Amino acid sequence: MKNPDYWAKRMSTLMDAEMHKADDYGKDVSAAYRQAARSMQADIEKWCAKFAENNGISMAEARKVLKKDELEEFHWTVEEYIKHGEENGISADWTKQLVNASTRVHINRLEALQMQCYEHAHEATDGLKSGLHDTLSSIYEDTYYHTAYEVQKAAGHGAPFAKIDTAQVDKVLSKPWAADGADFSERIWKNRTQLLQEL
Repeated sequence: MKNPDYWAKRMSTLMDAEMHKADDYGKDVSAAYRQAARSMQADIEKWCAKFAENNGISMAEARKVLKKDELEEFHWTVEEYIKHGEENGISADWTKQLVNASTRVHINRLEALQMQCYEHAHEATDGLKSGLHDTLSSIYEDTYYHTAYEVQKAAGHGAPFAKIDTAQVDKVLSKPWAADGADFSERIWKNRTQLLQEL
């Protein structure tokens, strides 16, 4: 049998390899969120481009107009639209129809943009639950079997050992683990909800 330092180093190498799997999964999660952010930004850019085109302004001007604190035109009351229409020689009936149509279009477009953002966030988190479960299961399984192998190798002979009970692993992974009582699945859904609220 080799010295204890040799076996400690072997176990440390095994642990490092399994931790790299978790790190790789973390990179996949980050990539999924970055892709969702790029998709959302592309949708916003398309909407800004359409707004700029409709108003005959540049994209830079459109972005400036569309800043949250500068959306005055979109917060006009019906009376303000009618007043603007009267000042510019448009009949009250036409102004009212214009206001109603404009409001419907902006609300519908905003809702559509919000739904697109929801879809991108859903796509980003959709695979996270199964991906996280699969990654954690794989790490546990690999660690268990590699450790059993290394222990038998250190002892100089093989012996039968229990096979992993996957149902038990699933049960462990579905147990609440955080201070707030959330399990992995609940944490993912909570993160997605939080992402959508921030957007």
